[in-house]
Amino acid sequence: MSQHLSRHARLYAYAVVAVGALVLAALTLDLVRAHGVKASHIFLAIFFCVLMILASTSPVRLPRGGLVTVAFAVDFAALLIAGPTLTAWAAALSWIVLLRSHPFYAIANAAQTVVVLAAAGGAYESAGGRYVYTSGLATAVPFRVGPLLAAGAAYIFVNSLLASAFVALKQRRPLLGIWQVNFGWLTPQFVALAPFGVLMALVYRVEELQLLVPGTDVIVPAGVALFLVPLLWARFSFQGYTQMRQVHLDTIDALARALEGHDEYHGHHADEVGRLTEQVAREIGFPESRMDALRLAARMHDIGKCFIGMEPILKKGRDLTEEDWANIRKHPEIGAKIIRQMEVIPGVAEIVRSSHERPDGKGYPDGLTAEQIDVAAMVVAAVDAYHAMTSDRSYRKAMPAAEAIAEMRRNAGTQFDAQVVDAMAALWMRGELADETGGRPEHHDASIT
Repeated sequence: MSQHLSRHARLYAYAVVAVGALVLAALTLDLVRAHGVKASHIFLAIFFCVLMILASTSPVRLPRGGLVTVAFAVDFAALLIAGPTLTAWAAALSWIVLLRSHPFYAIANAAQTVVVLAAAGGAYESAGGRYVYTSGLATAVPFRVGPLLAAGAAYIFVNSLLASAFVALKQRRPLLGIWQVNFGWLTPQFVALAPFGVLMALVYRVEELQLLVPGTDVIVPAGVALFLVPLLWARFSFQGYTQMRQVHLDTIDALARALEGHDEYHGHHADEVGRLTEQVAREIGFPESRMDALRLAARMHDIGKCFIGMEPILKKGRDLTEEDWANIRKHPEIGAKIIRQMEVIPGVAEIVRSSHERPDGKGYPDGLTAEQIDVAAMVVAAVDAYHAMTSDRSYRKAMPAAEAIAEMRRNAGTQFDAQVVDAMAALWMRGELADETGGRPEHHDASIT
């Protein structure tokens, strides 16, 4: 499985495994020195391992890769009850069981969780926290807010950082952007789950909900297991978000396919503009947190053309009347209205509406000037024109990419944003923008699309 990863992602995973193994060995040695190995230790680790496996059933896939479950609450409860060593063993074993068909990912996830729990345990102890379980009996340890916050913050921060780093290296994308998309919206969800962990630890101390195995020091914390039911319900809140997002993406894709059926050029154009827009946006340092909205807007920027009777206009080629142009200029506004009705990712409709504006104020539909136009819309506008110029149309042949870039440079600051044009030129010079025709720069009118 690891052969499909980039070299950096593989090295990162191996490093996490190595650190996780060392941390687990150190934690185990400390436990053995302090208390020895008891039957109650083994039982408690197995008990929480089973709970973690149950809480991790049907994981929810994250937008930019990776999975999320509600096992955080169980991890947190186990940490407060049994400390980081037994919890780390329980979590590691649970990953081995859950991902047994993918040993590389099983070991990597197990190691990552060991590191996360060690960090959370260290933060908890440093803030003065004490664990409920000591020598096998539940002790009346008070839970104070400071240590609980320290442990929860350390767990969420280290876990999301390590997971985001792996996905970023795997997909060759910026770390911060991966974190924002995958974990920005999840952080409040994890914070909401933390009280479940605290309650589970409190219930563990209730003698009426404990079963002591005769002749041993093994406690069966039956009350803790009752929390699985609300935890599994909490999973549906995670799933609800991702499913709603997927429905949105599927609808966008269906509309894009509808545009392709309406006009073959525009279907291909939408896909290419979406691809090139992402390249240009990364070149100018566009925020990764807004990349999904930009990508969708780029694919959908011409969807309004499906509703203004474009076929007769297209057949005319360049011989358009003022009425034809008036109809064409309506499509960004119509497209924005359509997208706004189904928008899940904020900002898509606004980008679509402004995707034909110009820095000099001569664009449409609102005649905005440079300082009023979102940079996302200016990226779409420039890429849209570039792809239109370098594509065959019914009334002309494709312009060489070199000429298109030269023409865009001549119109930088008026028709196109200068920063965006510079970024496109830099990409073209590096051979990262399509140039199938070659040619020397000559003057052509920049296409209006």
